[in-house]
Amino acid sequence: MDQIKQSNGILFNGKPIEAILPEAKVAENHCQSCCEFTGNAETFCRTLEVDGIVHEAIPAALIRQATCEVAQCC
Repeated sequence: MDQIKQSNGILFNGKPIEAILPEAKVAENHCQSCCEFTGNAETFCRTLEVDGIVHEAIPAALIRQATCEVAQCC
């Protein structure tokens, strides 16, 4: 249960996506589905905010963008 706050973390060569994308910020939000998973305990999950949009699941476009930054190919 301690790892729920890392639930949608993505690492590139050991660095989190928010370290690759400087405009990205990590936050948390109340997660009802995880509350049910943990037996109705108050649960907060990791989110990623980019350009004012909060993502509960990291979109493929952001993963591609970070991959291109790391690989220096785009």
